[in-house]
Amino acid sequence: MGEYRLSDRGVYYTITQNRYKCNDCDRSFASQPLVSQHYRFVHLKKRPRERKCPKCDEKIPGYLRAFHLENKHGIPAPSCGACGKKFRYPSHVLQHQKKVHMGERNCLCNVCNKTFFDKLSLRLHMATHSTEKKFGCKVCGRCFRWENNLKDHVKIHVGDKRFVCKVCEKAFVQKSTLKQHTVRNHPGVDVF
Repeated sequence: MGEYRLSDRGVYYTITQNRYKCNDCDRSFASQPLVSQHYRFVHLKKRPRERKCPKCDEKIPGYLRAFHLENKHGIPAPSCGACGKKFRYPSHVLQHQKKVHMGERNCLCNVCNKTFFDKLSLRLHMATHSTEKKFGCKVCGRCFRWENNLKDHVKIHVGDKRFVCKVCEKAFVQKSTLKQHTVRNHPGVDVF
């Protein structure tokens, strides 16, 4: 329950309710290594270290190693025998197969008895049973239950209006607002 420092950049995360919240963008993570990785990659712009390929002199980030070995050297990337999806590590293939193809669900919700593959999925689901709105807008103070709803809302304040009416060219922050506008002002016109 406190703040921790990262070298000369100062405080970069806060621990609240067993979550590690980035102080620069308010994203939260399940562990300290995850918030640290996020901070390094996103805010400090320090990308993963590149390492030399064991077969050639090309330097590649670790997450692309399996794909590089397959594309450049013909060494197959670990893949799912059922659907052909490719992965970075063989352990990811097994996890994928348990979750997608075998439908393994060992984490039980004590409220509604619904089951989930992992604790992360269960934790995300638990928010559906709560009325707590823990994601607050720093501009106007409006609060939301889901982080994605807050992200959409913030677009209002920054003027991110990417949904444009085909008829009158009026722009909107949300697709639903454009649809509402079209129904009211241009009946019979296809929105998209």
